[in-house]
Amino acid sequence: MKALTLIPTLLLVCAILLVSCSGYQPEAKRYQVEKAFLDADKAVTNYGVKPELRSTQDYLNLVSGYQKVYSLFETLFPNLESKTSLSTTEREAAFLAGKALVVAANLLVTGGQPDSAVVILNQVIATKYFSPQHQSEALLLLGRTAERQGNWIDAEAAYAKLLELFYPPVVDKIFPAMDVMTLPKAIVEHYQSIGDTATALQKADWAISYYQKIVSSYPHNPLTMAATRLLAEAYNFKGDFQRSVSLLETVKDSTGNIVDAAKGMIADLYLGRLDRKNEAVQMYQDLVSKAGDSSVIASSLMKLATIEFANKRYDSGREYLHKLTNAFPRSTLLQIGAQQMLAQSFEDQGEYDRAKQEYLNLINAYPNTQQSLESMMYLPDFFKKIGQPVLAEQWVIKTEEKLKNLAKNSGDKRLILMAFSYLASFYSHNKMYDLAITQYLELRAQFPKSAQAADALLRVGMIYQFSKKDKVRALEAYKEFVKQYPTSVVRRTIEQEIRKLEQG
Repeated sequence: MKALTLIPTLLLVCAILLVSCSGYQPEAKRYQVEKAFLDADKAVTNYGVKPELRSTQDYLNLVSGYQKVYSLFETLFPNLESKTSLSTTEREAAFLAGKALVVAANLLVTGGQPDSAVVILNQVIATKYFSPQHQSEALLLLGRTAERQGNWIDAEAAYAKLLELFYPPVVDKIFPAMDVMTLPKAIVEHYQSIGDTATALQKADWAISYYQKIVSSYPHNPLTMAATRLLAEAYNFKGDFQRSVSLLETVKDSTGNIVDAAKGMIADLYLGRLDRKNEAVQMYQDLVSKAGDSSVIASSLMKLATIEFANKRYDSGREYLHKLTNAFPRSTLLQIGAQQMLAQSFEDQGEYDRAKQEYLNLINAYPNTQQSLESMMYLPDFFKKIGQPVLAEQWVIKTEEKLKNLAKNSGDKRLILMAFSYLASFYSHNKMYDLAITQYLELRAQFPKSAQAADALLRVGMIYQFSKKDKVRALEAYKEFVKQYPTSVVRRTIEQEIRKLEQG
C-alpha cells in the first residue's frame, strides 16, 4: 500500500523536474555558445605562431573556431529571424554569435582573405537580430576593406550607412566614437586627394550639416567638443577661415583654456590663410614648450621648420626637424615627413649633392610609401634641373621598373592602385602618352569601382585632346565618361567640352 502511494508522489516530482529542466534549456544552450566563444578566444591567445609569422592557413585555422561558434548558435537557436522579439537568453547568444563573426572577419582581413571577410561582414549587417554595435563594427571594417581593395564606391556606401546607424556617435553615452566621427572629414579629404574639387566641396557641405547637427543637439560634453573641432575643419574645406577660428576659440577645457588641438588649428589658419604669421609662430612655440598633446607638439615642430625654410633660415629649420625626429623616434609617418622636408631644404639651398643623398635615403629607408614613390618620380626632373641628363634618364627607367613591379607583385590592393595611378601619371608627365593611356585604361579595368577610375577616363580624354590632338578619341572618352558617370559633379563641364570639340 505504501509503495502504491509513493507512485503519484514520484510522478509529481518527475513532472516538476521536467518543467524545471525545460526552463533551463535555453540558458544551457547559451552557455554552450559562450563556452565555444571562450575556446575560440583561447585558441588565438595560445596559438603557437607569432602574429607577424602567421600564414594564411594559420589565420584560417583560428577563424574556424569562431565559425564553429556561429554554427553552434544556429543549431541551438534556430529561426530567430522570424521572431518579432527575442528573449534575454536569445539576445545574449546572438550577441556572442555576432561578435564571433566580426572577430572572424578581422582575422580574415589580417590573413589576406578580404573577399571571405566581406561575405561575413555583409551577413552581420543584414542579420536583424545582431546587435547595432556589431553591425557598426562590421560596416566600419567593410568600408576599410573596400578602400584597401581600391573600391571607393562600396567603401563610401558602407561609411554613409554607418554614419546613419551609429548616431549619435558616442561610446558609453558620452565619449566620442572618433573612428566614426572622422568619416565625413575623411570622405572630403579623399576627393581632395584625387583632385575632384567639386565633389570635395559638395561633401564638405554634407560634413558641415552632420557636425552642426551634433553641436546643436547635444549638451556641452566631449562629443560636442570633438564635433566642434571637426566642424571647424569642414569650414576650412569651404574657405570660411575666420568662422573656423571663431568656432575653435570656443573649444575649451575645464580650466577655460583653449585645448591644444584647437590652438594648433588656429595657428595653422593664422599662418596659411589669415596672414597673421607672427602670431602663428608664437602659438607654435608656446605649444612646443607647453602642450600636453604630443601630436600637437609634433605638428608645431613641423610647422616651425617649414616657416624657417621658407625664410631661408636652413640651420634653424633643420634644428626643428632634429628635435622632431628625436622626440618621436617610433613614428614612421613623422620620420618620413621630416626626411622629405630635409631633402627639399637642401635642394632649395642649392646643396644638390646633399639633397640627392637625402632623397635616396628616403627612398631606401621607406620603400613603397607614398613619399618614397613620389621622390622616385621627382628625381628625373631633379637631375635635369641640376644638369645631369644621364642620371635623369636612368631614374626614368628605374622609376618605371619600380612602379611596374609594385603594380604586378604587391599583395596590397591599395598599393597596387597607387602604383597604377602613379605609373600612368609618370608616363604622362614624361610625355609617353600612349603608355599613359594604356595604363589609365588598365587602372579602370582592374579597379572599376575606385574613385580613380573616373579620373582615369577623364585624363585619357585630356591626353587625346591636348597632347595627341586627337579630337575623335577625346570625344569618345568624354562621351563614355558622361555615360558611365551621369551623376558626376563635373558632368556639365565635360558636356561643354564635348560641344566645343563637336563644333570645332
